[in-house]
Amino acid sequence: MRPPPSRICGTPRGPPVTARRVKLSDGRHLAYRESGVDRDNAKYKIIVVHGFGSSKHMDFPISKDLVEEQGLYFVFFDRAGYGQSDPHPSRTIKSEAYDIQELADKLNLGPKFYVIGVSLGAYSVYSCLKYIPHRLAGAVLVVPFVPYSGEDESGVLKRVKGSFSDPENTVVCVLDNFDVPQNMLSEALKLLPETDQWTFRVAHYVPWLLYWWLTQKLFTSSSVISGSKALRSNKDLVIIKKKQENPNPLMRKARQQGDHECLHRDMIAGFTTWEFDPTELENPFEEGVGSVHMWQGMEDRMIPREINQYISKRLPWIKYHEVPGYGHLLNAEEEKCEDIIKALLV
Repeated sequence: MRPPPSRICGTPRGPPVTARRVKLSDGRHLAYRESGVDRDNAKYKIIVVHGFGSSKHMDFPISKDLVEEQGLYFVFFDRAGYGQSDPHPSRTIKSEAYDIQELADKLNLGPKFYVIGVSLGAYSVYSCLKYIPHRLAGAVLVVPFVPYSGEDESGVLKRVKGSFSDPENTVVCVLDNFDVPQNMLSEALKLLPETDQWTFRVAHYVPWLLYWWLTQKLFTSSSVISGSKALRSNKDLVIIKKKQENPNPLMRKARQQGDHECLHRDMIAGFTTWEFDPTELENPFEEGVGSVHMWQGMEDRMIPREINQYISKRLPWIKYHEVPGYGHLLNAEEEKCEDIIKALLV
């Protein structure tokens, strides 16, 4: 029932620390990498948040020409428990925003910065919009995740649920605390394997059972951890094949401290009931300086586009972008990443 001891980086039984890290106020460390122009000379400073099973070595390709033309500086970091960042057993949606704020302050990014969150990493951006909106110059939610809970009178999950992505991106799309048209819920629910539905229930209602649930051998309990491609779009499958032909060896270290410290705790934090309703967020840029964007692949089978269409209608200050012909892996190709950056900075 209990997970094995963690392999914390820098400890006698853990991997060595080779990345640059900052020390947070609670004593934990966050590992990070930088790219783009020199930090001190950058015009735009952007923090990019990876998704489920990923790390600071995630995909987000940008051409050198655009980087230099716009003066772009990027910092990618390992979220708690991933890669070489220390685990955070009591992590919450709220703690994600303050990790990002401390990272920005330790790196002297200035009073305001941009944030981009991909898939499950988008809950960190929602957290920033809620808890540190005064620090944001702009924000992007790429194929974003939102939480779920609640059951209908028949005992069937009433809230809509998406699914997981592959080990380099996430995730689940589900709604909590607000209603969605019932036909949308039923259609989206059909996309999700029954075992994944139960994985959500376990993480939400009995998180202390999640380790056992995800490691038992009787059946596959998580599509993403098993590497299932059943819910991939055709475009996703093409991208995955290219990745398999030219794998990034650094991505192998994303889960090196143990799945419980990264994957499982990430699920528990994301699938719990959030402290706020994301559709009731206030516009942090009412004066017109800065913007929030949401990007959605029209063929995304992980996160049904109807869900994010609904959220964008509830929050009309979010600039909603749909990408025809693409599924969940929008951040894998340079052209789409550059579209995301250009829209953010216009």
